[in-house]
Amino acid sequence: MQGTVVRVLWLVATFFAVAIGAAGSAQAGLVTIDFENDATGFYFNGYQSPSSADVVFSSTESRSTDPHDYISIDHFGQGSHGKGLAISSGNPGLGAGLIMDFLKPTDFLSLEFGNDDPDQSFTGLKQVVLTLFSGGLQVGQSIVAPNKNGIMDQNIAYSGQFFDRARFFFIDDFDFPALVNPIVDNVAYQNHTGPGGINNVPTPGGFLLFSIGLLAAYARRKRLVLR
Repeated sequence: MQGTVVRVLWLVATFFAVAIGAAGSAQAGLVTIDFENDATGFYFNGYQSPSSADVVFSSTESRSTDPHDYISIDHFGQGSHGKGLAISSGNPGLGAGLIMDFLKPTDFLSLEFGNDDPDQSFTGLKQVVLTLFSGGLQVGQSIVAPNKNGIMDQNIAYSGQFFDRARFFFIDDFDFPALVNPIVDNVAYQNHTGPGGINNVPTPGGFLLFSIGLLAAYARRKRLVLR
């Protein structure tokens, strides 16, 4: 009888460990937006790709009434891999950057960039900067030196604390947004669902410890009974 109960408890513990482990894996997944399913055209701020409802794209430009001054989806030759997303500025003397708002907890972001040609800007091109925010507070930043060939053959990434907003800029030689329109493609991010993100998912190890505790309590009870 004792052996039967122990086997049953072990099977229950194993079942819950596997189930919770699978749930934890399902909570997090890498999503990539390659813009191939997006319709070419010009869009105002607040654009969402049909490939994902979790990310909202906007330009730092906010004053123009012309959609040409915000976001465009198109084939940009060597500046993208197939279709890509380009950012524009309605002010010819002010560079623009890309804002990405994430609707679910996110702790990883990677994107490829192109059109990093300093000849398009009389103020040069010094850095590519990706800055991450959570609740308006900066939580991380990645900086890459562009190879300045105008071709989409580099990427920038961040992995670390949870964030809900990312800002992507080309920075000129004077530490201002460069007068070059950034193009991005293959935006990949790690998506976490559920209240508080994946950190709230119980671990399989926790269930195993709980089950071992049950086994120990059962064994102690049997010894007391036998006495």
